[in-house]
Amino acid sequence: MATKKELSYDALGRVSSSTLTANGETFTTTNTYDSYSRLSVQTRPQNFKVENVYNQYGYLMAKRAPKAQITDYDREYLSKLLEQSTANARKATEQANKLEIKISKLQCVFRVLHKTCLQNS
Repeated sequence: MATKKELSYDALGRVSSSTLTANGETFTTTNTYDSYSRLSVQTRPQNFKVENVYNQYGYLMAKRAPKAQITDYDREYLSKLLEQSTANARKATEQANKLEIKISKLQCVFRVLHKTCLQNS
Protein backbone atom coordinates (compact mmCIF):
# COMPACT_ATOMS: atom_id res chain seq x y z
CA MET A 1 0.00 0.00 0.00
CA ALA A 2 1.97 2.98 -1.28
CA THR A 3 0.96 6.44 -0.19
CA LYS A 4 2.34 9.79 -1.23
CA LYS A 5 1.51 13.28 -0.02
CA GLU A 6 2.39 16.42 -1.95
CA LEU A 7 1.97 19.98 -0.70
CA SER A 8 1.80 23.14 -2.82
CA TYR A 9 2.41 26.59 -1.38
CA ASP A 10 1.26 30.06 -2.39
CA ALA A 11 3.48 33.16 -2.62
CA LEU A 12 3.11 33.75 1.14
CA GLY A 13 4.26 30.25 2.04
CA ARG A 14 0.81 28.97 3.01
CA VAL A 15 -0.35 25.51 1.97
CA SER A 16 -2.52 26.12 -1.10
CA SER A 17 -3.19 22.46 -1.83
CA SER A 18 -2.50 19.02 -0.48
CA THR A 19 -2.63 15.92 -2.67
CA LEU A 20 -2.69 12.45 -1.18
CA THR A 21 -2.23 9.44 -3.43
CA ALA A 22 -3.04 6.03 -1.95
CA ASN A 23 -3.54 2.76 -3.81
CA GLY A 24 -3.72 4.57 -7.13
CA GLU A 25 -6.43 7.02 -5.97
CA THR A 26 -5.73 10.73 -5.67
CA PHE A 27 -7.41 13.05 -3.17
CA THR A 28 -6.81 16.79 -3.39
CA THR A 29 -7.67 19.46 -0.85
CA THR A 30 -7.31 23.16 -1.70
CA ASN A 31 -7.15 26.04 0.75
CA THR A 32 -8.33 29.64 0.34
CA TYR A 33 -7.21 32.30 2.80
CA ASP A 34 -8.72 35.64 3.83
CA SER A 35 -6.84 38.95 3.99
CA TYR A 36 -5.57 38.05 7.50
CA SER A 37 -4.06 34.76 6.19
CA ARG A 38 -6.68 32.72 8.03
CA LEU A 39 -8.03 29.63 6.31
CA SER A 40 -11.41 30.77 4.97
CA VAL A 41 -12.49 27.92 2.69
CA GLN A 42 -11.16 24.41 2.35
CA THR A 43 -12.30 22.43 -0.68
CA ARG A 44 -11.98 18.73 0.00
CA PRO A 45 -12.31 15.75 -2.35
CA GLN A 46 -15.61 15.52 -4.27
CA ASN A 47 -15.78 19.35 -4.11
CA PHE A 48 -16.93 19.30 -0.46
CA LYS A 49 -16.40 22.86 0.79
CA VAL A 50 -15.92 23.82 4.43
CA GLU A 51 -16.07 27.50 5.34
CA ASN A 52 -14.37 28.84 8.47
CA VAL A 53 -16.14 31.73 10.19
CA TYR A 54 -14.17 33.97 12.55
CA ASN A 55 -15.39 36.41 15.21
CA GLN A 56 -14.29 40.05 15.45
CA TYR A 57 -11.26 39.00 17.53
CA GLY A 58 -10.02 36.58 14.88
CA TYR A 59 -10.95 33.39 16.72
CA LEU A 60 -12.57 30.53 14.84
CA MET A 61 -16.28 30.71 15.63
CA ALA A 62 -17.77 28.09 13.31
CA LYS A 63 -17.12 25.68 10.48
CA ARG A 64 -19.87 25.59 7.88
CA ALA A 65 -20.75 23.34 4.97
CA PRO A 66 -23.75 23.82 2.68
CA LYS A 67 -26.71 21.58 3.57
CA ALA A 68 -26.77 20.17 0.06
CA GLN A 69 -23.36 18.62 0.71
CA ILE A 70 -24.41 16.77 3.85
CA THR A 71 -25.93 13.38 3.18
CA ASP A 72 -28.79 11.74 5.07
CA TYR A 73 -26.26 9.38 6.66
CA ASP A 74 -24.44 12.39 8.11
CA ARG A 75 -27.68 13.84 9.48
CA GLU A 76 -28.60 10.49 11.02
CA TYR A 77 -25.16 10.19 12.60
CA LEU A 78 -25.34 13.75 13.94
CA SER A 79 -28.82 13.09 15.32
CA LYS A 80 -27.56 9.98 17.17
CA LEU A 81 -24.56 11.91 18.42
CA LEU A 82 -26.84 14.66 19.73
CA GLU A 83 -29.06 12.09 21.49
CA GLN A 84 -26.02 10.46 23.11
CA SER A 85 -24.62 13.82 24.17
CA THR A 86 -27.97 14.83 25.68
CA ALA A 87 -28.21 11.54 27.58
CA ASN A 88 -24.65 11.95 28.85
CA ALA A 89 -25.40 15.52 29.93
CA ARG A 90 -28.48 14.31 31.85
CA LYS A 91 -26.42 11.64 33.63
CA ALA A 92 -23.70 14.14 34.49
CA THR A 93 -26.30 16.57 35.86
CA GLU A 94 -27.89 13.82 37.98
CA GLN A 95 -24.48 12.84 39.36
CA ALA A 96 -23.63 16.48 40.08
CA ASN A 97 -26.94 16.92 41.92
CA LYS A 98 -26.30 13.80 44.02
CA LEU A 99 -22.80 15.02 44.87
CA GLU A 100 -24.17 18.43 45.77
CA ILE A 101 -26.59 16.80 48.24
CA LYS A 102 -23.75 14.74 49.76
CA ILE A 103 -21.59 17.85 50.10
CA SER A 104 -24.45 19.71 51.74
CA LYS A 105 -24.95 16.86 54.25
CA LEU A 106 -21.22 16.73 55.01
CA GLN A 107 -21.17 20.49 55.54
CA CYS A 108 -24.02 20.11 58.05
CA VAL A 109 -22.14 17.34 59.88
CA PHE A 110 -19.01 19.47 59.91
CA ARG A 111 -20.92 22.44 61.35
CA VAL A 112 -22.43 20.26 64.10
CA LEU A 113 -19.06 18.69 64.96
CA HIS A 114 -17.30 22.04 64.87
CA LYS A 115 -19.94 23.57 67.16
CA THR A 116 -19.68 20.61 69.57
CA CYS A 117 -15.89 20.88 69.63
CA LEU A 118 -16.09 24.61 70.39
CA GLN A 119 -18.53 23.97 73.25
CA ASN A 120 -16.24 21.29 74.77
CA SER A 121 -13.16 23.54 74.62
